[in-house]
Amino acid sequence: MGDLFTALVELEDGSVDAAREEGRRLGTAKGWEEGYHFGITNGLEIGMEIGFYTSSVDIWKKLNPTVAGSKRFQRLEVNLIKLVGSLEDMKAGNEEYDTTLTQLRNTYELICRVLKVKQEFRPGQEDPNQAQQEMF
Repeated sequence: MGDLFTALVELEDGSVDAAREEGRRLGTAKGWEEGYHFGITNGLEIGMEIGFYTSSVDIWKKLNPTVAGSKRFQRLEVNLIKLVGSLEDMKAGNEEYDTTLTQLRNTYELICRVLKVKQEFRPGQEDPNQAQQEMF
């Protein structure tokens, strides 16, 4: 009777260990897949935001060359371009990424103040340039 009980305990322990290992494997695979999709979605949104900022500044320079010629605007534009470049150079997981992205957003806001425009990036906006066309 003792051997039968020992065999049942070993069978149960083996099943639990196998199920635990299978759960870990599936969890790791699922976590990687979800992280991958999150990274692509998040990266796309940030890329759209950065593109919006840089294209807005380019358009504003052409539409309002007097203000765009000011030293303050030019200094802010150079800073914006520098921040975009540093974001592009950062590797995944860089601790300064969020700080640099915040600095980029703040620089864009300052440019808007210099030009006396109010234009925010809104993800999912159908035509972000429509607001620019109405501005000038």
